[in-house]
Amino acid sequence: MRSILVHAGADGGFEARLQAGLDLARRFDAHLTVLQTIVHDLVIPTDPFGVTAVDCSPEMREQVEAFRDKVEAELEREDVRWDWQVAAGNEGQGLARQVALNDLAIVGGSVAGSLAIHCRAPVLVMPDSARGFTADGPAAVCWNGSIEAARALRCAVPLLAGASAVHVLCVGDPLSESEDKLPAIAAADYLARHDIACEIVELPRGSEPVHETLSHAARGRKASFMVMGAYGQPRIIETLFGGVTKGVLASPAMPVLMAH
Repeated sequence: MRSILVHAGADGGFEARLQAGLDLARRFDAHLTVLQTIVHDLVIPTDPFGVTAVDCSPEMREQVEAFRDKVEAELEREDVRWDWQVAAGNEGQGLARQVALNDLAIVGGSVAGSLAIHCRAPVLVMPDSARGFTADGPAAVCWNGSIEAARALRCAVPLLAGASAVHVLCVGDPLSESEDKLPAIAAADYLARHDIACEIVELPRGSEPVHETLSHAARGRKASFMVMGAYGQPRIIETLFGGVTKGVLASPAMPVLMAH
């Protein structure tokens, strides 16, 4: 993990994302890219053809430049390699384009789901209240045997290798899993080949939503971060009816590494 991207914006969660990026850049001796997205496209509602008027007002330019100056002054005092990039236009497209050549993207929950689907790098979702990333604490891997869970596990190996403990959390009866699902023991075997020991934790399927069961179990084991696959079922279904990804992104209890 040598190239890390942090999504920059003057929102309540930026400081958490930046501190996590700095913590991980130091741990892995990585280069930190701070990407500032400037959304200034305006679709005119009365235009049946959806004409887009691109304009950046003087006031917006001043705010953008002031924010950049402030953050760059902070970065100059840090002991990591960094650069500043700007992507103007559609926020999601700008992020996906820049993330393509990064090993990890640190973002807020509002864009995490879309980014996890459209880019090949894992995303780290930071709660707004976080004050950094504790890489050497316990980790909770949310396992349901899906391809998405397996990919998230592979992406998380650099982080899991430094965790003080790894708990593989499974909700429901493992004997009822379909044949196209990988059992938790397969995840444990994979981790063992990377010299990572883990504990498989079977959690009963109760009346509460699955994402709450996973969050409670992770907090009960004092996990510093969670690892999970994003949108194991089609995103439209989760949007309409809810799901684990949607539940976690709505209010992450701790940093969450996701991959689709």
